[in-house]
Amino acid sequence: LFLPFLAGSLSSVGFGDTSWVEASRRSALETGGMGGNLFTSAMMNGLDNLMACNEHGEVVQDPVFGRDWLFFKVKMLTEQSEKALALLKENLLTVDFSDSQRLSTLLKEFRNDFVASLAPNGNEYAASRTSCTLSRNKAIDELWNGLTQLANIKSMMDMDIQQLGQKLSALFTRIKEHGAIAQIIADEESLEVALTLLEKTIADCKLLPPKPRVADNTQHFYELTQLPSSPLEGMVEASDGKQQDALLELLPSNFQVGFAAVTCGGKGYDNPGYVYDGLLAHWISNTALWEQIRTVGGAYGAFAWPDTSERIFGFATYRDPKPLRSLQVFQQVIAQAAEACLDQEELDGVITGCYSKEVQPKSPSSRGSVGFLRYLYGYTQEAKKKKLEMLVQAKPEHIRQAAQEVLASLERYQRQAAIVNGNELKADELKDWKNIQQLSIISENMR
Repeated sequence: LFLPFLAGSLSSVGFGDTSWVEASRRSALETGGMGGNLFTSAMMNGLDNLMACNEHGEVVQDPVFGRDWLFFKVKMLTEQSEKALALLKENLLTVDFSDSQRLSTLLKEFRNDFVASLAPNGNEYAASRTSCTLSRNKAIDELWNGLTQLANIKSMMDMDIQQLGQKLSALFTRIKEHGAIAQIIADEESLEVALTLLEKTIADCKLLPPKPRVADNTQHFYELTQLPSSPLEGMVEASDGKQQDALLELLPSNFQVGFAAVTCGGKGYDNPGYVYDGLLAHWISNTALWEQIRTVGGAYGAFAWPDTSERIFGFATYRDPKPLRSLQVFQQVIAQAAEACLDQEELDGVITGCYSKEVQPKSPSSRGSVGFLRYLYGYTQEAKKKKLEMLVQAKPEHIRQAAQEVLASLERYQRQAAIVNGNELKADELKDWKNIQQLSIISENMR
């Protein structure tokens, strides 16, 4: 829970004997940007297919793959490489969280930026709430980037600022002790210069290869995503008296418009049908969802997507005046697609849209970053090639079958969330739900 603030503040505080003002000045002069960010994802096909040999010649799981990362990035001109990497080394070795005034300012900025993102990105927050108990990595993402983090920011602001600085320092030390991996993105001439300097930086920082992953408890992450809430009338209770997972989480706000999201189980990369889920999502996002939710319902946007790494399928709306209605439309649209699907001519247009997205050119920096992530999580060029081959061979019956499977998944288990204007919520709008939890996190933390 403290990692997002740690990542965001690493390059914004001082280090060693250098104040944050001087550190900022040097960063602006010697780099094109430097800072930290977090990333988590599931492996493409689990961990069993990515092995390595240890010093004893035994085949073991390679600790590089399938874990959470704190990325620390620096951008530089070739002629500034020595100074930029020297700055990176100082930052990694001697980052200083003891300036309580600076840390307090950063924390307030962190909170303000988070709160300011709620209204323009409400669809992402709603979607995160619906998926946070469907996979470990979605739970981690909710802890880092969702409403759970908003609740944690309030806890951090209640902490003694010196104790917070000590906690961040200790946390960063622990992270560095568990090893690192480095990547360089450069042209051929710059690569030779940067590689020599980076090898020295790694040695000076005493960075080692990653240690084996420590087993964690996924259920514990799920529990951490639970937020303060109160049941609405008609809530169903489990036989042991404990509250069931909410079929619908309501997030009352003072926003003029709302957001809706639904997530259910989906296909992983080990199921070839995942390709057809992508085509289905593209098709209904640009036809039925657009017509029913954008044109009729007045929302700014509506879309579906598969998250193959996490084996889920989701729907969401953007700036939606009728989010509770949209929750029902999602299921209606999938039910219609499962019965009467598109013809081959319409499918060819959908295939073209999905194919072009897969092969669109990327900048060298983007190619390097995407390639690095694919390496870390086992997505190979062979897998991409196979996906493209399956895309162009898709038939209407494949899309119909995908819709039928999504519909069955929705009927088995789903989580729903809606950000609504609490002042305009009417009882008759909730009559179709029996199990509702109302979260208080937004209204509490916007003050």
